[in-house]
Amino acid sequence: MSQVATKPGTISAYQPRHPSDEAARAGKLQVLLLMGSGVVAAAQIGKAIISIPMIRSDLALGLDLAGLIVATFATLGTTTGIGAGLVVSRLGAGRSLIGGMGVITLGNVIGASAPDQLVLLVARIIEGVGFLAVVLAVPSMLAQLVTREKRDFVMATWSAYMPIGIMLMLLVAPLLPAIGWRNFWLANALATGSCAILLAIHAPATTRAGTDRFFADALTIVRRPSCLILAFAFFAYSCQIFSLTFALPLLLTSAYGVSLGAAGLLSAMVLAVSAIGHLSSGLLLRAGVRLAF
Repeated sequence: MSQVATKPGTISAYQPRHPSDEAARAGKLQVLLLMGSGVVAAAQIGKAIISIPMIRSDLALGLDLAGLIVATFATLGTTTGIGAGLVVSRLGAGRSLIGGMGVITLGNVIGASAPDQLVLLVARIIEGVGFLAVVLAVPSMLAQLVTREKRDFVMATWSAYMPIGIMLMLLVAPLLPAIGWRNFWLANALATGSCAILLAIHAPATTRAGTDRFFADALTIVRRPSCLILAFAFFAYSCQIFSLTFALPLLLTSAYGVSLGAAGLLSAMVLAVSAIGHLSSGLLLRAGVRLAF
């Protein structure tokens, strides 16, 4: 290996990087990729929220079915969340993440060409399955990727993926009449498909958790009152933010005659406040502020 000749007492212009620096940089990029994947997955919720007024007009949807199409992801999470967690544990987080993004892409393509409300509902269910695979896989991958000292900060920051993803879709509302909801679906298919390719190339390798460990962890959580209190608090927050976010654009456009673009921007402001709260918690943890218990 050739070396650069230097005078005694001088510093060579060639300074090789330490392998640990390269690994740290790669780890940060992988963390950003995983968090970005969560944002892209959550964007599929916002996509339906802001598109539903146009979909109702195109497919003659009633309010009941329109609400179901919007709330498909939440419904799947409520009814199949534990089972989905077990499947992700068996398949492995990496496979679930990449496969989940691919499934969301498939659902977007089917939804973009849906001739009626039934096909669109099936497409949303397919997207919902992929969404669960992604958002259940990412936290376990982040926990294995980051050091213990940074884990609280990273996980707190990760919690903002949902409001940020939905908010980004709501901000597109002024352009949606010109784009059309079907092209909007195809654009999301391109985004999720590209994300799946990036994950297949750059996603970190992770260990697969056994089924016994999954049930043991679940039992530990159920037995701890503090975990149950946190679960109830998150349930209360989810009910409020989702009910407000899901209903607000449709309420503004149908009951108050607000334009779709303005309704999207107003709703995005609500999500922006939520996202700021999530990110602030990460900064507070990094600054040394302790959890309540």
